[in-house]
Amino acid sequence: MSQGFGKKSVLLKYGIDVEDSLMQLVSREHIEISSDVRSGKPCIVNTRIAVEDVAVMHLKQGYSLLEIAGKYGLSLASVYAAMAYYFDHRNEIDRVQQKRMS
Repeated sequence: MSQGFGKKSVLLKYGIDVEDSLMQLVSREHIEISSDVRSGKPCIVNTRIAVEDVAVMHLKQGYSLLEIAGKYGLSLASVYAAMAYYFDHRNEIDRVQQKRMS
């Protein structure tokens, strides 16, 4: 059996966390944080739709990611990136949301 030397194995060889590296690339393209938009919440680029909004619609209200993209005229990639960002920062986003609601 041959040893794989794909992109993932090369990144791991040099001590680069593949998950973090891929997330950073996705986040830069689809997610932005600006202090003057939604009080600094991470949002889909060029919108006021926060990552938290997408997570609530999908996880709590039952919308599919395709439905969310269609409803707000977003690319499906940006909606998936929002969910990826949410899962990478879930504890922080949930904590801030709970603090605001209490």
